[in-house]
Amino acid sequence: QASSAQWECSVCTLANIGARTICEACETERPKAAAIAAAPAPGKAEPQPMTIKVRNVKGDVNFEVECDKAATVDQLKAAVVKGAPSGFAPEGATCVIALGGKFLLQGSETLTALGVQNNTQVIAVMRAASTVAPAAKAAPAAAASSSDPAPRS
Repeated sequence: QASSAQWECSVCTLANIGARTICEACETERPKAAAIAAAPAPGKAEPQPMTIKVRNVKGDVNFEVECDKAATVDQLKAAVVKGAPSGFAPEGATCVIALGGKFLLQGSETLTALGVQNNTQVIAVMRAASTVAPAAKAAPAAAASSSDPAPRS
């Protein structure tokens, strides 16, 4: 059974049948975000996909992900983990996104409201599941290493 969802061609704006992977009029490939997204519910805005350029801190890993302009930071993080090259996002790791020297925090604000636009470059940091922020562990670790171990009962 074919999907009844429609998608708009980004080149010629033709409304194509959801199952098509290329535009019926100009043969432009269907955007990845449109291929994944379901038809909008009545009363909801049409999807507005955009490309986000992602790199690691060193700059030696670069890739792109598709995300909707109305997506949240958590949705961008999920897209980064899903679209990352092999080995970039270890299983169980937490994704942190930085833009303009600041970390993007989770919340209900859209990417557009946070200043993310089409082709914006962000930095993705993958933190292993066991990694804890240095400030949270620094004092107890220092105190434990400078004192004698407690006797066991």
